[in-house]
Amino acid sequence: MESEAERAIVDAFSAGMWAKRLLLEEQQLTARQVTAVMSSLAQDIRKLCDVLVPMYLVPFVSRRAHESATALGIDLGATGWHQQPNFDKGRAIFHLDDVTTVQDIRSQFLAAPHRSTGMQVLGEQLAVAWILKTENAVLDERGLRNHRADGRAAYAECGIELIAR
Repeated sequence: MESEAERAIVDAFSAGMWAKRLLLEEQQLTARQVTAVMSSLAQDIRKLCDVLVPMYLVPFVSRRAHESATALGIDLGATGWHQQPNFDKGRAIFHLDDVTTVQDIRSQFLAAPHRSTGMQVLGEQLAVAWILKTENAVLDERGLRNHRADGRAAYAECGIELIAR
């Protein structure tokens, strides 16, 4: 993590997430309650990305998405998911993807022995990439939608070349 604001944002989110982790660990919850807490953790991770991109967490861009965006006069590295409808009506061309899936980040966070380790997981694993919808379809076809042991390796396996951010 690079800035004081970024650390403060991650710290605030991780405090709430850590409280939910402890709830799962220390309380006897019903299956419905566990599902709600797990869903809430996934939403926290998604919203944390929303807050950080593109100001603090600059997205990666696939080479093909970069070429398409450049032809349209778009700088994908300076945009986030909420700005997408302004340049991609119906989100038909581009897909903002979690390099490490939300489920994998959540699992790593839940496995962290301490809150500081959980924050480290968030700081190291939160990464997004603008890719084409067609590239996302390849990830889905190969069963890599929800779990990727190594996101960058999964992209390479699917022929998705990420360029420096």
